[in-house]
Amino acid sequence: GTNEELSEIAQRYSKYAGILDYSADKDVRVILIGPYSNTGAGLMSKIVSSINRKNFISSSSLAEHQASTILATKMNITTADVTHVGIWGRSQGEVIADTGHVQVKHFQGSIVGPNNFSINLRECLFDNKWVKDDFSMLFSKRHTNSGCYGNQGLCLAEAVVLCKLMKSWCDGDEMWHSVGTVHEEDEDVVVSYPCICKDGKWERVRGIEIGEEAKEELKTVIVKLKDELKEAFSFINKEQDGDTTPSSKL
Repeated sequence: GTNEELSEIAQRYSKYAGILDYSADKDVRVILIGPYSNTGAGLMSKIVSSINRKNFISSSSLAEHQASTILATKMNITTADVTHVGIWGRSQGEVIADTGHVQVKHFQGSIVGPNNFSINLRECLFDNKWVKDDFSMLFSKRHTNSGCYGNQGLCLAEAVVLCKLMKSWCDGDEMWHSVGTVHEEDEDVVVSYPCICKDGKWERVRGIEIGEEAKEELKTVIVKLKDELKEAFSFINKEQDGDTTPSSKL
């Protein structure tokens, strides 16, 4: 993104934060989608003092859905039959799509079971080169070109996955979702991880790992998110120095 884009995003979300702080119920839950959604969630969670910071998340659902669709097409099953794709780092844009924990249902192979039976992706898709190279290329291409505006199919897909995300947040059904939430080690930044929702709170899935290369990528993304958030606040501070507060332009 450009400085101009980030400045516009910062001013926009600071306005939203002013509205929420003034008018919203303290238990409201806020989901951000699209470019800069991690930074927007981080920014609003710091500005709004009346709402718990963990009630602000960025949705990685579209990226998760895109990855699942590519894998499902490869195995000739439906997208709904592919679960546990992990989206790490940003929720949109510079994302890390992890297939190491993917579960597959209704695959027509030698291992079968009841309707809810699933197996790990590695037990039914043995083409590791395709997963490493072709899948990564296909996902990158599809995700890069996934601007929702003007694309009814993408808008519908995002609406569907957002509904599932909201249902899990309301029901606490402990379903797997990749969600950008407040980072455990540095609460100034919102980072996407595989999560489950329990009692209305998102928790990072425990006991899962990504490869060393992906870990290094994640560290780089987190540093960039921190820098981006600092820069966003600098734009807001400049605006305020010009005698304009987040709520005065509403």
